[in-house]
Amino acid sequence: MEARIVEGPPMRMVGVELENLSAAPQGANENGDRIPQLWAAFMQRSEAITDAKGNGKPYGVCIPGQGSRFTYMAAVEVGGTPPVPAGMVARAVPAARYAVFRHEGEHSSIHETFNRIWASWLPQTGYASADGAPELEVYDETGLQTEICIPIK
Repeated sequence: MEARIVEGPPMRMVGVELENLSAAPQGANENGDRIPQLWAAFMQRSEAITDAKGNGKPYGVCIPGQGSRFTYMAAVEVGGTPPVPAGMVARAVPAARYAVFRHEGEHSSIHETFNRIWASWLPQTGYASADGAPELEVYDETGLQTEICIPIK
């Protein structure tokens, strides 16, 4: 696996989220269709978000929780502090150093790329995960190419 290392600026995200998901290896089964359903709901309402940056490029934001639990957010980056539409939330993503990987193909297999990053790439490098910082998924307009950004130290 190849990664490029980048310094990510602080960002403000607005979107919808699911709490208490499982990041454990069996998590994809436990989480079921909840994340795809969240994305469908978000895409139907994303035009209500004002001041979207980057042409409204969608992000998946994985916010660490307790143990192997996490909160997942389907969002767009916004400038300033626009009003948050009803039923949505705003979250600050702090500046961080990221290892950026490319996932090509269907979103349903993205967990396999995450597993390779955590099981192979991180242990073989001098980097460690930056505790508490969110992971990012940056989607392109085709939906078939995703950048996975893992916060590192």
